[in-house]
Amino acid sequence: MGVGPIPASSIRAWAERSGYDDAETETFRACIRAMDRAYLDFASKPESERQKVESRTLSGELFDALFG
Repeated sequence: MGVGPIPASSIRAWAERSGYDDAETETFRACIRAMDRAYLDFASKPESERQKVESRTLSGELFDALFG
């Protein structure tokens, strides 16, 4: 079985179980879809073309340098 998008029914079920109202559900759905697209884009590339992840420890100084 290959990688595919998260089913809409699964997103809806999670929102219902979490007690989200309509606005929260829409925000949750939009966030999950955006993250899902990013992952599917990453997963669809050959491993040799995927962006490498840095393995060094994230110190306070490094965090501040990255995120301000």
